[in-house]
Amino acid sequence: MKRPYITFTLADEEFGIPVDDTREVAELSAIHRLPELPDFLHGVMQLRGHSVLVMDLRKRFGLATHTRPHTARVLIIKVQEMVLGLVVDRVNGVLEIDFCNVDTTEKLGAGHFSAGTVTGIFQMEERMIFLLSPAKLLNPEEQGRLTQMTPMAGPMAG
Repeated sequence: MKRPYITFTLADEEFGIPVDDTREVAELSAIHRLPELPDFLHGVMQLRGHSVLVMDLRKRFGLATHTRPHTARVLIIKVQEMVLGLVVDRVNGVLEIDFCNVDTTEKLGAGHFSAGTVTGIFQMEERMIFLLSPAKLLNPEEQGRLTQMTPMAGPMAG
């Protein structure tokens, strides 16, 4: 079974999110910090009159942080009933991934990946792509807290 994934780069690693869970790719614009947000959330940005929470995947995954490259974009995704922006270094494109060629993540061990955030590893020639589950980027406690904290975490018309 094949499924399209939008692939992107973070700290020299390549990741993918199902196209079905992706609303759009947006230019990185001003992000406004809100008090009491977890460290891995930058704040909110305006997108066509809606406020969207923006997550720093580098911080979420414990990857090295640095100045954002000029190729940085925000992937707008749907997580449960929330719309969330993910800052990525570069969007690589859409790739049809054949799940017959996806390895399990059991060998990854501890860390954020062990919580089911990465659902598989796809290898193609010299590329290794970590396939993400948007539903697992926030745990239920975090999602509940963010939804209660600000109405801006709510749904955005599609």
